[in-house]
Amino acid sequence: MTFLANIGRRAIDRLRELNYGAAVLLAVLVRPMHPRVWQRRFRAALSHQIVVGGVEAAGLVAFVAFLAGILIVVQVQLWLDKVSQSRLLGPVLVTVVIRELGPVMANFVCIARSGHAITAELANMKRTGQVRALELQGVDPLTDLVVPRVMGVTISTFCLTLVFSCVCLAGGYFFARLINVHVGGLAAFSYSITRAMGRADLLNVVTKAAVSPLVWGTICCIEGLGVGDAIADVTEATNRSVRRSIVALFTIVTIVSVLTYM
Repeated sequence: MTFLANIGRRAIDRLRELNYGAAVLLAVLVRPMHPRVWQRRFRAALSHQIVVGGVEAAGLVAFVAFLAGILIVVQVQLWLDKVSQSRLLGPVLVTVVIRELGPVMANFVCIARSGHAITAELANMKRTGQVRALELQGVDPLTDLVVPRVMGVTISTFCLTLVFSCVCLAGGYFFARLINVHVGGLAAFSYSITRAMGRADLLNVVTKAAVSPLVWGTICCIEGLGVGDAIADVTEATNRSVRRSIVALFTIVTIVSVLTYM
């Protein structure tokens, strides 16, 4: 009975956490609709998060995308040439790069950079009493601390997804031309990509690039503001937030892919 009781207790705890997370996520979506929220402090926090999480990460994402493009575009074309199916280059690249790799890699980079940093920052603010001080001043931590950070990582991740996909395809194409791998002209290559994309692909990319950071950004903020007074709690919270963010990312990506292409 003790074993079953522990399972039931853990299940209830997880349901409570999911319920609380859903409530915070709903608040993050609703709060920005009120014009009074967009004060100077809110705009400054949002801009700072976009710069730190998006602009400063663009170089890393572009570099990773360029290397990924070299590996993917060249190898895909070489294998398609062997089976005389070069006409499938566009559909294969859309499936591999645009549908899956772009959103996943952009989210990974943002989780590693922004998610970890957000959790650590909020955890230290909570541990040192800064969050409590803001509350005593009449400042709502949800509006001033959580909403701009979640919105910032969402905008950043969405833009970095586009950067990754474009650089990956362009870098792979030009490197293939450099080493004399037959990928056709630039116009033909671009046309094969755009022709292979449909409404389902666009919906797939937008959902993965926008919904995923909304969820893991909320997770990171909740973990950061939920720490205790011990310094070790900060490290534990950051590690837990990264683990849960990755689990949430792959869960969302899998669900979206299954629902989009069933």
